[in-house]
Amino acid sequence: MNKARVQSLWIYPVKSMKGIQLSEACATSEGFEHDRRWMLVDDKGTFMTQREHAQLALFECQLGHSSLIVSYEGDSIDIPLNYRDHEIINVNLWQSSFKAGVVSKEINSWFSERLNIDLRFVQMLPEHKRRRSITKSPYRFDVGMADGYPYLLLSMESVDLLNSKLENSVDINRFRANIIVSGVGAHGEDGWNEYSIGDAFFKNIKPCPRCVVVTIDQESGEKGVEPLATMSKYRKQGRQVMFGVNAVCIKEGILAAGDTINNHK
Repeated sequence: MNKARVQSLWIYPVKSMKGIQLSEACATSEGFEHDRRWMLVDDKGTFMTQREHAQLALFECQLGHSSLIVSYEGDSIDIPLNYRDHEIINVNLWQSSFKAGVVSKEINSWFSERLNIDLRFVQMLPEHKRRRSITKSPYRFDVGMADGYPYLLLSMESVDLLNSKLENSVDINRFRANIIVSGVGAHGEDGWNEYSIGDAFFKNIKPCPRCVVVTIDQESGEKGVEPLATMSKYRKQGRQVMFGVNAVCIKEGILAAGDTINNHK
């Protein structure tokens, strides 16, 4: 168990766009700082993802000193990290309905022109929480604009096993994990309960069901049938294909790539 370490840490500032690899991260109860704090919604306030718009995979994100920089096909736009003059609207994300702030008409137009659809770019606001309830401890928690849970943990060995079954291997970026670990064996993360990394303490809640997003090449935006077709042959539970583990943070803190993972059971 002592060989388990953090291989890499990732945030995805804008839902369904490219991630950013970090050397260290601040774990909060809602997710890593800046992780899935923004997203695109349609004219009804419903969230947009690669499921319907695989092109979103091609939008790159960078964190500046005071802004998020999003780039696409050689063009970029700066989005203030702490913009405060929002229009507040209701947004819908799966079974959640909550309030978010529209950043600006200029930013709405930039994304709308590139995706050829009328969109609004919204930000999670500290005064408007998205709270979820589950049937096990911690029973209630806040989460940003991730699908359902603040964290996704996945081991390198799980992806290595999958790639050994594929004719053409896939990059781990298809699985959009926040915490990538190594030294645990293929799917060893499935059996963890509680564990500490750096100053933070986490609890695994459930296996993560996978969707068609894993079939989208994150460099080209092209969609296929793999690796989901192969995963369904050995990772299916009921009607869902499970890969990686959804987790919550029960003690906030700083963690870093290379950290040992302790106290998991």
